[in-house]
Amino acid sequence: MSTAKGNAYASGEQVKAALRSQDVDVLTKALVLLRNQLSFGVHEVLAPQDRRLILVQQWLTASPAAQDVFSLWETAEPRQTAFISLVISILATTLSLLTIHYPNHSFGHPIVKKLLEPTYTRVLKGYIGGANHDLILNSLKLYNSISNFASGRERRAVLEVFPWELKSLPKLMNMRRKNKVDDPLDKPDIRTLYILLMLSFIETGSSTSTKALFLEQRRDAFTSLFKGLHQDPYVVIRRVLEACWSGMWGDSKLKRTLKIAIFNEVTLTQLCKIYDRVEEGDDDVPADVVHHFLLAICTHPGSGVCFKDHGWYPREIAEDQRPFIEKDETTVTKGKVYNKILGNVLKNLKANEDLRQQELVIKILEACPELVASYWTGAGLTLEPRLSTRWFTNIALFGSIISLPVPVSSFLLAEKESSGIYQPNPPPLSNVIENIFPTSLGKGFLTKALQPNSRSLVQHSSALALCKCLVKSRRGWVMGEAHTRLGKRGSKRIPEFQVILAFSQRTNADAGIKKELLAESSHRLLWLYHRFLPELASEARFDVGKLLTHFVTTPEDIEASGTAHLDTLKQLHILGILEASDQFAWTAKYGAAKHSSLYILLRMFIDTPVPVVHSTLSRLIQHLLPNSILFQHSTDEVELWLVSLPTTKRSPSAEAPDGTPLTDEGEGVLVFLDECIQRCLKTPYRYIEEMKKVAFSHSYPSPLLMTVKEQLAAKLGAKTLTASDTLSLATFIRKLVFRLHTTDLDGSFIRCYVEQIDSILSDAHLFPDFVLVTGAIRREVEIMQYCTRHLSDEIVPPPVTVAKDVREFLTAVEKLEPPAADVARAISAFELVDWLRLIDESLRSSEIMRLILIVNRYHEPALKELIWATNPKANLLWDGPTPVEEIQRYATFDWLFVSSSAEQLADKTRRSVLVEAAVAPGVTLASMKRVVCQIEHSLNAALVTKSSSVAHLLDLINDIVVRSSEALGADHFALKEYVFVHSPSIRSLSITQALFVDVREALRRLVHSNLRLTDREDRRLVTETALNWKHEVESDSADLEHASIWIPFLSIDALLDLSVTVGETAVAGHATSRFLSTMVDAIRARVLQDELVKISFTNQLMRLRSKLPDMSVIDDVLAPTLAAMQPMFVDGRGRAGCAGPEVLKCAETQWNLRLRQLPGELQLLAFLEQKTWTTGTVDIIRALLYKTDSAASFSTWLQTGNYRERPYPLLVRVLRAHLDSTSCLGRSLPDAEHRHWVHNFRNFSAWCADTEGEDVRHHAASCLILLFPLLANLRAELSAVLVDSVATLPVTSLPVDLLKVGRALGSECPSFVDALVEHGAQWAVRRFSDYDSFDSYSESRVEGLIELIESASSLKPHIIEPFLTVIPQKQLSNPLAVKLLNAVLLKTQFKPLIINRALQTIVQHHRFTKICSVTSVDESYPALRDRLVQLLHILFHLHPSNTCQITHILPLLPIYYGTISISDRRLLSIFRLFESQRKTSIAVLFEKWDASPDGTSNNSLEAIRSLDSNMLHRTCLQFPKWRVVEDQSAEYEDAPSTLYDPIFVILLFVQMLADSPPTSAFAWIELFRTNIVGVLIRALSAKDDHVRELGLCAIAGLWTSLEGVDLQERLPVQHILALLRNAIPPPAPNEPFKRLPTFTTLLLSHALRSIFYPYQFMYPITARFLLQRPEIDTSDVPMLFGLLYSSSDEWRRERTWMIHLLSDGLVGSDDWKVFKRRHTWDLLASIFQSSPDRALRRSIFEVLVNLTCIPQAVSSLVLKSGLLPWIEMQVMHVCDDETVLWLKVLENVIITLDAQKVEANTNGQWRYVLGRCLSHILRCPSSANPSVLSLTVRVLLRLSLLQSPLPEMRDLLEKAFSRLQETEKSPESWPDSKPSKAPLRVPHVKGTLSECPADEWGQVVESLWRISMSLSEKTVLWDRLSCRLLLTENGDAASWVRAEAVKNLSP
Repeated sequence: MSTAKGNAYASGEQVKAALRSQDVDVLTKALVLLRNQLSFGVHEVLAPQDRRLILVQQWLTASPAAQDVFSLWETAEPRQTAFISLVISILATTLSLLTIHYPNHSFGHPIVKKLLEPTYTRVLKGYIGGANHDLILNSLKLYNSISNFASGRERRAVLEVFPWELKSLPKLMNMRRKNKVDDPLDKPDIRTLYILLMLSFIETGSSTSTKALFLEQRRDAFTSLFKGLHQDPYVVIRRVLEACWSGMWGDSKLKRTLKIAIFNEVTLTQLCKIYDRVEEGDDDVPADVVHHFLLAICTHPGSGVCFKDHGWYPREIAEDQRPFIEKDETTVTKGKVYNKILGNVLKNLKANEDLRQQELVIKILEACPELVASYWTGAGLTLEPRLSTRWFTNIALFGSIISLPVPVSSFLLAEKESSGIYQPNPPPLSNVIENIFPTSLGKGFLTKALQPNSRSLVQHSSALALCKCLVKSRRGWVMGEAHTRLGKRGSKRIPEFQVILAFSQRTNADAGIKKELLAESSHRLLWLYHRFLPELASEARFDVGKLLTHFVTTPEDIEASGTAHLDTLKQLHILGILEASDQFAWTAKYGAAKHSSLYILLRMFIDTPVPVVHSTLSRLIQHLLPNSILFQHSTDEVELWLVSLPTTKRSPSAEAPDGTPLTDEGEGVLVFLDECIQRCLKTPYRYIEEMKKVAFSHSYPSPLLMTVKEQLAAKLGAKTLTASDTLSLATFIRKLVFRLHTTDLDGSFIRCYVEQIDSILSDAHLFPDFVLVTGAIRREVEIMQYCTRHLSDEIVPPPVTVAKDVREFLTAVEKLEPPAADVARAISAFELVDWLRLIDESLRSSEIMRLILIVNRYHEPALKELIWATNPKANLLWDGPTPVEEIQRYATFDWLFVSSSAEQLADKTRRSVLVEAAVAPGVTLASMKRVVCQIEHSLNAALVTKSSSVAHLLDLINDIVVRSSEALGADHFALKEYVFVHSPSIRSLSITQALFVDVREALRRLVHSNLRLTDREDRRLVTETALNWKHEVESDSADLEHASIWIPFLSIDALLDLSVTVGETAVAGHATSRFLSTMVDAIRARVLQDELVKISFTNQLMRLRSKLPDMSVIDDVLAPTLAAMQPMFVDGRGRAGCAGPEVLKCAETQWNLRLRQLPGELQLLAFLEQKTWTTGTVDIIRALLYKTDSAASFSTWLQTGNYRERPYPLLVRVLRAHLDSTSCLGRSLPDAEHRHWVHNFRNFSAWCADTEGEDVRHHAASCLILLFPLLANLRAELSAVLVDSVATLPVTSLPVDLLKVGRALGSECPSFVDALVEHGAQWAVRRFSDYDSFDSYSESRVEGLIELIESASSLKPHIIEPFLTVIPQKQLSNPLAVKLLNAVLLKTQFKPLIINRALQTIVQHHRFTKICSVTSVDESYPALRDRLVQLLHILFHLHPSNTCQITHILPLLPIYYGTISISDRRLLSIFRLFESQRKTSIAVLFEKWDASPDGTSNNSLEAIRSLDSNMLHRTCLQFPKWRVVEDQSAEYEDAPSTLYDPIFVILLFVQMLADSPPTSAFAWIELFRTNIVGVLIRALSAKDDHVRELGLCAIAGLWTSLEGVDLQERLPVQHILALLRNAIPPPAPNEPFKRLPTFTTLLLSHALRSIFYPYQFMYPITARFLLQRPEIDTSDVPMLFGLLYSSSDEWRRERTWMIHLLSDGLVGSDDWKVFKRRHTWDLLASIFQSSPDRALRRSIFEVLVNLTCIPQAVSSLVLKSGLLPWIEMQVMHVCDDETVLWLKVLENVIITLDAQKVEANTNGQWRYVLGRCLSHILRCPSSANPSVLSLTVRVLLRLSLLQSPLPEMRDLLEKAFSRLQETEKSPESWPDSKPSKAPLRVPHVKGTLSECPADEWGQVVESLWRISMSLSEKTVLWDRLSCRLLLTENGDAASWVRAEAVKNLSP
């Protein structure tokens, strides 16, 4: 029969037939043909219909599991290696084909199972260990196919069966293919196949457990692949690194220690060798791949191999908290640094040869600053100056490292990093100095490099490196004295200043680009020395002013040299030097200079085009001049002189139209100013005296101003000033005087000065030959006069006719093209400015706009001078309501304002433009004061002329002050003080009687917008004005409308006094009523900010009310007075959280006044019958109801029926107060009132549903609750009313207050509750159906409905049944909805069909597993999981016979995690219910169970492997002693989810032994490494007998299973189990065996764990201890003295381990008997008080807190060991972090101690000791923390509740209360009314030692109040606590206090 047609198989039958041949040659050809036909490329994509896949399917259908190929393999001779290779190759190819598509996996599973059988694995082992390369190649190929089959389903099995123990395996790493191939992955060699096989175990598709197992057991094999990786092809390198990144570093579940163990120093060094591979193409460079990989794992602190360090601080080596706990990912090798691995890798990197490696070095050092100091010595950089490329590379690298940022975050306290609080101690100086001034580039090298004989490039590079060091020495960190010490040490490592000075002088001597570079660097060094090391610079005799000799360079010179940027930098450095030096003489002249240094600075200031140089010059000049007598009076004035300097540019040949030569304005002004400054400095006081002669003023400008006037007159008289210079000076003086005018509120001096300037610049003193210039000078004087008299005269500009030649000139200029050169364009623009100044023609706004556009086109900065050249009198800058868009950038507020007429200021749009200009970015307080001062001058002028612009100016000031609040910040108050206190015009307006209405309202807006009544400082500003108006009002001569602006700022006493006066003397009317209303509003606004209203005013107010009965506002004034005479919140309203200090002060004052009697004039009936009620009237009535015996009066009024006419929002408050006082006093309602109360009851029920007023609803609900018990004989009628009110509610409404009524009246009115529940169910169903998420509105109502249902007796099924449909379908992820359903199911009986349907809907929900996942990050999910599992628990138990179906149980397995949490215990209860109902074991289902949410297992052994080993060990250490075998699904709801359920763990272990025990040594090792056997051993110490029996049975099964196992560790394990067996005492007949001491089982658990983790330090210790003893002494603590007082090198860890063992072993009284045998506590106490180690002390605290949970231990320690006196000694000097620990110990002592027994034995002394301990703790600063104070008060309360009182309790209470007051200063530190954490469980144990959630403030207050009640005598604190108790939400104690307070209020 033919095997194939056309050299290809057409069907599977042909393949099968071909493989039946008996001829070896024919078979060989057939196999070759099949292999070739099935082969495919690694990158080839196969479709499901591919012919190769179809052929394989047909073949395996005909020959299942490839039996014919396996037969050939079995019958082949060992010598037929080629034939066997073909067989293995075909199997590998077949599996590779079958794994591509999921439907084909079923064909490959049998093949894989067969290949994994021992028969074939042994054969493959022989092939791989043999010498035939083909067999090795194909065997590895086959293993790769098995490992990758079905996404790695059998990968773990491959890991177990692969022959890792072969000695020839390392040789495979050297078996490379000699000839190159195109794709090494398509045709891999032996090395590549071996690498791919190992990579398959860590790739993304592998489970975390498989990865961990491979990396733990085969670490050496895996790391060996990196040794020759640098020789592999690019694709292999990339594949390895990608797999490591995604599979290892990308798996967050994989322990970090495993990853770091792989990528250790050796591995990283091997990877660094790949950097040499750069010969490939641009896209395939291995160096790039490894570079990015190393960057990812080495440069991110907290990830990869890069640990987060402490910056420049050394590593703190502390004791391990739990030395026997396996190290987690945060643990690193001990040493001086955190990143030892990276530190060693850095030494091998060639940073000066490869840019990639250099980047890696810099990034590592940036991420790990701790490595910088040690890098210099390890890297070996050659930094001795020389002209070589290697040196330049090294110095550049040095500079890059030095430039790394300073680790500022490490200088801050970790817990207060956000607050910016620095650590108390700086880093070690040696570390700091090495990071800034390393020794590798010391003083000698730098000095040598800067010498003249060094090359220029060497000098430049060295100078830059030194600059970087100096800059870093002061960058971003401030550590006090560290600066000084750093400067001293650093100065010894850098060149002397003389070296730098010489370097600078040499570079200034020559020119050229090279020298300019050196000059820039030398000047930079000079600046840095002066700034950071001034002590070095001051030692040299160097005049820094000489640097200015080369400072000024013309733009032409800069452009010619091509060094513009370098010159700019050099100028900045020189300016920095001048600013930093205190030896700069700015008045001196150097060399042949005609002018001073200041002239040079000013010259550069007006000439420089560079903004940064301009701003630096401005800052320098403003730094220099204020130190002189010229400007020492005002530092802000210097800025005004600078901005007034001219900036125009002119050509040398510029002329005016009249022929006047126009010279440089800047030169003329600066020369003149320089001479003036020199003269003024010589005789300053003469000019000061002259200023005072000009005019009297409170503030004067600089005396330099008088010098300017004097010299101007002198030079004009001497004819030494040219016409051009005179014009320049006139313009400068005009700008300066105008700006100075805005700094003086008086302005008289400036106005007189202007007049003198006018006389000096009169026509007689000017230039008659130059008419245009003379006219321009006079116009400058006129403008100056107008600016200082703005709005003094109503000026109406006359109509302007523009000359024809002007229009033609502008037209001609518009047609011209601007010059190409920037300088020429600027000169042309300024020529137009000069034309505007010189032209003797009037222009219109349109021509000015044209001129602006032209100048903007030529040179935009010239617009500034153009704006200042316009005449403000003509108002030319405004284009309609806004300025021209082109000038808005340059138009400042001062010139825009002065260019505005009164008419224009009336326009609101123009004012808004002015506001924007005034509050420009970067405003300061000084600039805002100048703005206000300028407006003040105009306002004063408008007042004199009685202009209509007064109101507009006030509005402008108001808008500016309001807008500046955000920009000024804290300085805003100073601006308000300037406006309201120092502004003369505003002060004048404030006290003026007759004002126009618009002015008065503008003034009112100014006051109300900027002054707050509740701000004391704001009120202080206008107190004087308010008192003035008070006197005016009292004299009956005031305008009440104007007075109402200021009167509210009076004190409350003055307000009340004035209100009485006004009421008695004023004529009733609208104005008086408004005036009184204003005062009432002021009183209300400040009742909590100022003192309470004085009671003495009550009588006055009553007299006032009798005279003005129709004035209802008097009630509003009287109401706060009466409110002060009753306790705050006496009506029971309460509040949540801690109140502020102001509220508490008010509450204490009101409490002290509660017994004050009301005046007799206050009659309740008069107020009740008052015609009109206001809010104040209602407050008075309520106060009288509580304070007076008013039952008869109220009854009389009620029976009249007049209450029906009152507004119900006010009426309900009165009725509620009456009912509340009646209830508190224990009175009953008269029968005559019943019908009225029934009527009101109907109203109350209707008002509860009022959707408009929340306050009305609350009061109405309270009335219903209070009234229902008072009308006991009418309950049927009232119940009907309530039911009817529910019936009238729409289905979309469910009032929360009505739910509150239902909960309160539930037992007394069941019909109402049923109706309300029925309505609530309808509302909830609709709400659940229509809305996916809930708002606060819905949540509050659902919570109320749940509470109502819980209080109901039973519910109707047909009403509740829709819940079972809508909630599982739409609201399953809503915790409240699930909680509601739980409450419903507990109150209703449903049919089994309905329950089954609901259960199926829940478990089949598409998000069921996700909702129940404990790994969800949403905070609501844990509560949702608990409630949903509770729902399932309820549903299963309702009808177990119907609900216990296998389809219902299976979905529960993925959400069960085997922990001891309440949810998992309820799930376990469901499983047990299923077994009891179905009489079927559920064990078979748990074969597929896995501990991970998304994992599955094949058997019980894999399920155990999936358990978290650390969590199992934690379960062993913290074994829940309360756990029993019986169902505990309703107990211990707060059990943590961090422990496994020991019952489940034991049962799972037993099932594993029965069904799938380990079959190999590695499987046994994995089993023991899970720590599950430790849990079994620990179970022998359980309290429950059945738990011990289960554990014993499991251990017995383990003993049996271990017999005959080929396991190296079998004998040590059996030895431990034998010791355990011998330690178990024989039980009595028919009794369970006794529990073993916990110390014994814990020791054996640790010993067993150490066997399989031999690297742990306890392994040799436990092994030696157990091997030395034939049996364990269970009555003694093992290894106590040997470890507690160890002398080995690991003594610290051994001692800590022993202490932790003691704390874990103290579980019950039996353990105490073992513990006390060796006086163990005495040993620990001596260690505790002699060691300052906090970690050790905390470990002993854990022992003590567990000890104090055992009653026998506490009694023994207190009575025999003196525990309490010892504690007293310790707490005398308690640390803040130990306060909570001591308090928990003391609370445990009080709880567990037999008080009567100890009282009798100690004669009460134990209570005195406890009191003294608490007294010491209360002195500790940490006791003011809310958490600590809460715990302290709890302990204090327990102490006060003992039978015998403690005499010192009063003092303790006072100390606790003082601490409470300290915390009340910051109410936000207290938690809300519902704490986020659960309350502390008592007694405290080791696991809860760190927990300390704060109680609610009200709970602490209540506890302190209860303590005060236990005292024999009343104290002042009782009053202060009682008033605080009323502020809390209603509780039993608060309700009792309130009721008693109401009783005491009534006479």
